[in-house]
Amino acid sequence: MKKSLGLLLGMLVAGCTNQVHPLSISQIVPLGPAADLELKGCQFTDSRELVTTNAKLDVATGDPQVNLGIRLTGTGYRNQGLVLKTGEVLEPASQNAPVLTSVVMNYRLSRRLGATPRTFTQALIVPFTESGDEILAQLAVPLISQELGQQLFDGLTPSAALDDFVDVNVDMEFRGEMDSSRAFYSSGVVTFPIRAVRSLPAATCGAGLRFKRYPHTDKDGDPDLCNYAGTTYGLVGGFASPPTVADCCDPAANVPGC
Repeated sequence: MKKSLGLLLGMLVAGCTNQVHPLSISQIVPLGPAADLELKGCQFTDSRELVTTNAKLDVATGDPQVNLGIRLTGTGYRNQGLVLKTGEVLEPASQNAPVLTSVVMNYRLSRRLGATPRTFTQALIVPFTESGDEILAQLAVPLISQELGQQLFDGLTPSAALDDFVDVNVDMEFRGEMDSSRAFYSSGVVTFPIRAVRSLPAATCGAGLRFKRYPHTDKDGDPDLCNYAGTTYGLVGGFASPPTVADCCDPAANVPGC
């Protein structure tokens, strides 16, 4: 019995040991309006404060989205090799770098809004930059699947008091393989919380019109798809202002962000 108990404890300890990942999520940042940056949309800027708290999402505009800038860093993927002073190479330099292939989102809601949201998996092609022994990748990531967005819009009651809400914990994990060994790796799971509401607009749009979802445009006049109208960040401050008739637009007129 003692032997069996000891074996069981050993297995439990081994199962709880932290895995070492070659690449991990090091920063989560907001993506500022491209109009402010005079650049194309979804650009990073080092002047933005680190987002470590949460996002607030008003889904009243429809097709809700939360987009974040994710920075991933890693070290220890390069073997410098071993060369004797005589020039004899005992071990050649080599590199076994991580390659991102997907980001996986799982959702945990504070209350049910219909069926349990399915896992949202997005394929990736992300270039890395190197600085010494460290590598860096940064990308804009949409956190809300179309299925979950529709559930939030349909399941939340429009309210001027914003008293009907749901908290969504987004468990985010980047996956891939090592380019040399082909071994699987994971960045580990990072959870980002979102509180979602559906505000009550002062008026509805007319026939054939809808609320503008992306109010900003970039230097070329294209919609900045990384800044949804109903998204705000951080603990300080409230939700975005409810849409008004002035925010109505005609999708058929090719208005940017409509």
